[in-house]
Amino acid sequence: MQNRTILAILLVTLVVSCSSTDTTEVIWGWYVIDPRTQQGWNNIVFLINGFSATIRLSVVAAVFSMIIGLIVVLPGLSENRWVR
Repeated sequence: MQNRTILAILLVTLVVSCSSTDTTEVIWGWYVIDPRTQQGWNNIVFLINGFSATIRLSVVAAVFSMIIGLIVVLPGLSENRWVR
């Protein structure tokens, strides 16, 4: 029940934040990534570059976290008292 409430609040916030101050018209702002204009293409390229940078950063963070996790855990599994 709580998850549905949170989801409903997020959806309402999304819809309200994307609307204009005029209550009769909703403006979603798709013109920002309109591929028919040069500025639209520039924005699309910018978003794709940001997406790829986010994926690369996530992969690097995952690798480093696994390495650090192994460095912390493996000595604890050793039977050698000094290593533990």
